[in-house]
Amino acid sequence: MTKKLTTPLLFICLLTFTFCTSKQYAVSSQSYRITGTVTGVEDGTWIYLRNADRFNNFPLADSVQVKKERFEFRGRLVDKVLFTILGFKGPVYATDGKTVRDIRLTDATMLWLENSEITIQAEKGNMPHARIEGSLTQQDFQLQISTPTKAFIRSNPNTSYYGVFALNSYKESWGKEVTSELYQLLSEEKKNTIYGRQIADYLGNGQN
Repeated sequence: MTKKLTTPLLFICLLTFTFCTSKQYAVSSQSYRITGTVTGVEDGTWIYLRNADRFNNFPLADSVQVKKERFEFRGRLVDKVLFTILGFKGPVYATDGKTVRDIRLTDATMLWLENSEITIQAEKGNMPHARIEGSLTQQDFQLQISTPTKAFIRSNPNTSYYGVFALNSYKESWGKEVTSELYQLLSEEKKNTIYGRQIADYLGNGQN
């Protein structure tokens, strides 16, 4: 009797484990993990991740302690991408160079966060030049620095989410004619982002 029940029971356990594992993988594929190395940082130093996106008020304010020059953030974005700032807090001095006026992220880098695996390599005091991999939008952001914005959007409208973000940023200064022309180059996926919907609202023609 016991031997007859063993095989079906084992099969059910394996099936349950497989289902749970696949479910966990599906969830993890919709989340982000940032693993970083920052040389020259003492153990216990706090590093901060903040929302810096003026178009998206997603409540991101996270912090972790650096251990052996390494750190890790985990989370999940509701939208596809979020412009963030990652770095260390430091003093901001008054004009006399002595009085501390404020404390904020003074050694930091701009990070385009996506639900993906992202790696960062940097050194304390030189965070703006951190090496960041794993975010396609970050790659386009770095490429756009050396390329005129309109030309960049025309050539790279859908390689990442940076094209639709840039178009949303410049829509008022470029006007509706140019904005509409570039908007038509976007894929439906890019149009259906917080940036794409704001462009459609600006154009006022019901595009989505």
